[in-house]
Formats: sequence, C-alpha cells, structure tokens
Amino acid sequence: MPTVVLNNQIQLFWHTDTAYNSNLYSIHIGLPRTDQNAATASVLAALCRRGCDEYPDFAALNRRLYALYGAAFLCNVTAASDRLYLNMALQCIDDRFAFEGESIGRGAVDFLLKELFCRSFDSDHLPQEDIELEKQNLIQDIRGIVDNKREYLLQQATGAVYGDTPLAVHRFGSEEQAAAVTRDSLQQLYQSALNKGEIFVTMVGCSDFAAEKEMFAARLNQLPCRQVTPLAPLALPRDYRGDRYIALPVSQSKLALCYLPPAPLKDEQMDTARVALAMLGKMPTSRLFMQVREKLSLCYYCDVSISRATGLMCIDLGLNQQDTKRAIQAIQQQIDALAAGDWQPEEFELAKKYLINAQRAARESLASMESWYFNQLLYQQQRTPQQDVQAIQGVTPHQVAQLLAGYQRVHTCQIIKEEQP
Repeated sequence: MPTVVLNNQIQLFWHTDTAYNSNLYSIHIGLPRTDQNAATASVLAALCRRGCDEYPDFAALNRRLYALYGAAFLCNVTAASDRLYLNMALQCIDDRFAFEGESIGRGAVDFLLKELFCRSFDSDHLPQEDIELEKQNLIQDIRGIVDNKREYLLQQATGAVYGDTPLAVHRFGSEEQAAAVTRDSLQQLYQSALNKGEIFVTMVGCSDFAAEKEMFAARLNQLPCRQVTPLAPLALPRDYRGDRYIALPVSQSKLALCYLPPAPLKDEQMDTARVALAMLGKMPTSRLFMQVREKLSLCYYCDVSISRATGLMCIDLGLNQQDTKRAIQAIQQQIDALAAGDWQPEEFELAKKYLINAQRAARESLASMESWYFNQLLYQQQRTPQQDVQAIQGVTPHQVAQLLAGYQRVHTCQIIKEEQP
C-alpha cells in the first residue's frame, strides 16, 4: 500500500485505479472515545458542513463546490474500537474533464485544507445561534435513535456487554454532553485534534495524486509531532450480563443475542469469522434465514454482525414476542450444528463466493474502497482487496467449526410490547 509518513507521523495514503472517473480526498482525525468528545466532535462536524472562515456561509461554500464541478463535501464523526474519527471528505471529477484545463484535484485539496485550518471560534466568525442550532439538532438526533428500533436495540445490547469501556460510547455522545457543548469546548477539541490527534489522509481514484500529495504534505508537515498506535483488540469478560427487556409502544418484538469468543480475534480469525457469519446469517441461503425464518417461521428478519475490536457476535431479529423462547433455541441449534461441522460442502463454498463477490462489488464504489483502505491504515495492515480474496479462499471448514464452538452467549436484550394502562 503506497503510504508516506510525514515527520510528525501524519500518514498520507493513495490508491490509483483508472477504472474510476473521479477522485475522493479524505482527512481522518482520531480522538479518544468519550461521551464529551463524541458530542463536541459531532457539533464541530455540523459546523464544518456550514463552512469556515474562507466560506462563511452556505452560499459561499456551495459556490466553491459548484466551481469544482459539483464536488460533494462530507463531514461526520465515526467510531472504531476505542477511538472516534472526525472525517472530512470531498469527491470530485478528475482533472481531465475540466473545461478550461484547471486542476480540480488541487482545488479539492485546497478546499479541504481551508476547511481544516481556516476556522475561528470568536463570535464574529462563529455566531452563538449557529452553535445552539447544531446542539439542538444533535440532541434531536440522539433522541431519535429510539425511533429506529433495530439500531436502538443493538446499541442497548452491545452497550450492556461493553459496560464502562469506551466502546459503549455512541458516536453522537449523550444528550447531557450535547447540551454542555460550548464555544470553548469546541475550540479546545479542535486544537487538540490538530496538535495531538492521529491524522490520516487518503486519496482514492483515477489520479496519480502527485500534486495533491505535495500540497497535503507541505501544509500538514507544519503541525506538531504526534503518537500513532494501531487499534488493538479489547478483551471482555464472558460472564453473563443477564436478560434485559425494554418496553416500548411496538407491535413487533425485537431480540438481540450477544456472544463472545474466548479471546479477541486475530486477523486470520476475522477471515474465518466472516465466512462463519455468512453461513450463519448474512446470506439469503444462510442457516438463520432458511431454518429459523423460512422453515420454522419464527422471525420476520434476522441478521448477524461482528465487532473487529472485541470479536463480539450479535444476532438480531424481529419476531412475535410469544416465539422468543423457540427462536432462541432454534438459533442455538444452528450455531451448534455449524460448530460441529454439520453442513453441506456447498454451504461453505457458497459463503466464500458471497464474500468474494461482495469484495469485488465494493471496488465499484470510491467510498467503499476508501473505507477499506482507511481500515487497513487503522490496524496497520498492508492487505489489498486481492489479498483479501485470497485470505477468504484459504479459510478451512475446521477453522469455521472451531471458531463457532468457542463462542458463548453473554447477554440477551429484547424490545417488548409496552403494556397499555
């Protein structure tokens, strides 16, 4: 993977693929994953979407984006393991499509650097009403999580497993911390991010990015040196967290079952886990879909996900509340069957083909490929998509069975129908 590490440990990565007609430029800044940082960073991201000193309002911001041939600008906050990431990204067409021969790529980098550095927090540049508006928007977003019952269930279920670790912190933070955001806290987080935060710059598209690399390096090299550490697995205790029932005004119950492995998964075990999850619940021909949903009619939908940071496997489904016990038993039967190697060879091969096709399909999207390479940087890996396909092909049936045999259920969380008075 072509990467340059600047003297201050800021990393610049680029990937050229002439199959694309556009380029995606991204800046990712790492922060400790705390409620306060999550809320403050979310408000800061919203303010960045409004503009900066160079583009003081939406009109000025949009004029510049239109001048870059309708470039799309994104700024948000994401979470990975024990860290948050403030992300700025801009996607634009390649220079060869410019009408007058101007460099759209250089303009894109200039735009992102101004968004990053041209930012004042005094009342002349940042009106208090803008801060209050974005705080209120964030509070509404936090309150609105419960409206998406599935997302809310998964947040509550995984939060119970993660306990007081940073992984329990939602990327929006808490409502209390959102209300507590101030002009000073925004400026402090911004300065800390620039001076101490891990910074990754990614460039993915059809350009060779030669000029863009020079522009990024020249400006970012002026920042102080910082420490960069790869995301590390987090071991969690496997004691049972109990059953939790959340009463809400719903017509359909939702159930989440959480499982932990004996220890966090190593890189090669994650490859095995992806195949195992495809066989268990990710495909239309998976065990949960075919046996629990179709054959036994015990749920309306079912899905399974895994955390790279902890190895936590979470199975979630929508079902009639009276079918809960039977559904849990049926799910466990399918896990036990796979752990015992009780499957047909075509199931195993179909899971691999499903994952390989998904990897190939991801290459059709700049955003998907950028996300792929960014995660490689976070975990300090050097795997290409082609090498990922080879790793999937190398997974054996014994590895899948052995992996699933080690999982143990540690928590059950269910949204149930609220009793009417």
